[in-house]
Amino acid sequence: LRSFAARAFHVDPTGVAMSIHTCQIAALPLLLLAQAGSTPSDQTTDPDALTLRLGALAGSLLEADACRGLVVLADVGGDMVFEHGWGTAAETGPGELFRAGSLVEQMIVVRTLQLAEAGRLELDDPVEKHLPEPRLGGESEVVRVRDLLAHTSGLQDYVELDFDYEPGEELALLTRVTALPLETAPGSCCSYSRTNLLALGLLVERLEETTLPMSVAAHIFEPVGALSMRSEGVVDSPGDRALQEVGRSVLRSNPGPQPFGAEFLVTDAADLLRWQRGLVDGTLLSEVELEELTRTPEVSNVETCASAFQATTLGEYTGVTHGGGMEGDRVHIAFYPSLDFTVVVLAHGSRLDAASVARAVTRAVFDIPAPEVADLPLSEAEIERYVGTYQVGCTTLVIAEQDGQLVLQSEPHGRVALLHQGGHVFLGADEVDVRLTFLVGDSERASGFELEEFGSSSRATRFE
Repeated sequence: LRSFAARAFHVDPTGVAMSIHTCQIAALPLLLLAQAGSTPSDQTTDPDALTLRLGALAGSLLEADACRGLVVLADVGGDMVFEHGWGTAAETGPGELFRAGSLVEQMIVVRTLQLAEAGRLELDDPVEKHLPEPRLGGESEVVRVRDLLAHTSGLQDYVELDFDYEPGEELALLTRVTALPLETAPGSCCSYSRTNLLALGLLVERLEETTLPMSVAAHIFEPVGALSMRSEGVVDSPGDRALQEVGRSVLRSNPGPQPFGAEFLVTDAADLLRWQRGLVDGTLLSEVELEELTRTPEVSNVETCASAFQATTLGEYTGVTHGGGMEGDRVHIAFYPSLDFTVVVLAHGSRLDAASVARAVTRAVFDIPAPEVADLPLSEAEIERYVGTYQVGCTTLVIAEQDGQLVLQSEPHGRVALLHQGGHVFLGADEVDVRLTFLVGDSERASGFELEEFGSSSRATRFE
């Protein structure tokens, strides 16, 4: 459910770790978020003080082998208040290059909205109007552009299908998926599928009559003044430095071919900050399209809808995060509008939870206390009360027991540990700002649970 359940949905068999999580941001569009909450009176902007605070965190991550290199960049109101590198990034700092292939999917979303703003397409257009073949909905169903953006198309995920990809064969890959039946009727249910982004990328290429990397370079890299973002096939672009340095040891591992050459996208922290600024200052999207980016689809399982941009909260402050990674590199960006604060975290290391690091940085800069978290033991009777299968719209979630602890799981994606707080309340081990409360009445077993997150709540019902 939203980012909480998305922690369990984080493994990609291709090696591309996606941070396009299950969430929605409808209640507070990005432009309105800037007016939400209050700015703390105290903030720590002394680089030495922040280096001291964060150095211990970075040291523990390096010592635990969660990452080999770490870069953190923090910006308040357009002023850089902190930038530092540790491990392999100790010398290069914010200039350290990282693989960021999954950002291609977010850029496809932004590029689609830019084309809508320019009048080249309507979000309610049938996809076949712009991409006639293959028919995404077969002979009887109509898939709209909006369905691809909201992951409500019903298209099966080519990665979960274990379909191989050959360079330049995006259309062939899409055709293989469309030969299979839809999982759900278009517009009826959210289900994250990389096939949606594959189709959108091909649609962009058809409208632009150029490759997706060239389109992204011209309409995203260059407008934001990116100096290091680089994709294959883009010559004389602002990303020349990345091309020259891509052979460095930290980038020598090859994740294998990905659609649209995503494996070749590399970037650094400074350019990710430029990318974030461009999203919210009008450089890349108008106010209308920015709000469209966060629209909530009207489906039965809206709580589990996928989005390229994830809502988050830290204490009373609401923000938006996005990121991803590839081949062991992690990229995470968090933006808190009411604080006018952006933090960028990049790491060489597949075990690192970059989102948790970003939250720690935000707490350090603004002196936001961490919530008190317990991990109370559970009796066998209590475990039996909670375990079972639950339904949210058309999404199935399982509460199971592992080593005396509850876990939330959704096969085959993985699981999230739950920390017992007492009173039928649990917190996510990796997302303690999210609260799950089991509904226990007169019966001995919970009938469902409520998830409180981002100022709203969702309810799951037991069915087994």
